Amino acid sequence: MKARVPSGALVWQKLCTGAAREMAFEGVCPFSVCWVITDGKHRWKYLLVNRRKSGVYVALGLKGGFHSSYHANGTQHWKVGRAPVAKLEKGPPLEDVKGCIQIASSGSTIATKALTGYAEFKDAMADKIIYVDNRTFGPGVGASVYLVEPFAHGQIPLNTDQPSFFYLITHMVPWLAVVLTDQSRTRRTA
Repeated sequence: MKARVPSGALVWQKLCTGAAREMAFEGVCPFSVCWVITDGKHRWKYLLVNRRKSGVYVALGLKGGFHSSYHANGTQHWKVGRAPVAKLEKGPPLEDVKGCIQIASSGSTIATKALTGYAEFKDAMADKIIYVDNRTFGPGVGASVYLVEPFAHGQIPLNTDQPSFFYLITHMVPWLAVVLTDQSRTRRTA
C-alpha cells in the first residue's frame, strides 16, 4: 500500500532525498483492536474496532449496545442492537478520507460496579489487545474514534485539560485514532 504525504507533514526522511511524496507500507486488513477494562480481578470488553475490506466497525462492550460502522463507500450507521439510532450523511469513500472524521464517541463509567452489563473478556482473538486499569484511570471515561488521512493526525482535537491516551493505528488507509480521556480528573492550574 502507499499513502500520499501532505506537503507540510513532518516525517522522517533519509538525508539528501528531498521531501517524500508517498510512503509505502505493509497494509493489514482485516485488523481488530480490543480495549479491555480490568480491576485486577475481572476483565470486560470496553471498545472493539474492526477494520475489514468492507469498512470500519466500532462496538462498545455492552451486550446489544451501541455500535457504529463506516462502510468502504462512505455509508455510515449508528445502531443499538439492530435498530438504527440516527440517519447519518454519507461520507467520502474510505480511501478518499481527508483530514479526520469522528465516527464514534461515548462517555461512560468504568467503575467495577458500573461494568456489570458489559461482556466479560475471555481471551478473544484480536490483533491487538489494550488493557485499561480502572483503579488508575476513570471512572468517567470519554472515548472517541476517528478515521484519519495518513499524516493528518495533527488535526485530531486533543484534550489537554484531562489525562488522555492517544492510540494511532497507521498500517491501513485511512489511519485509525482512538482517544480515551479520563473525564473524572481535571488538570489543576496555579
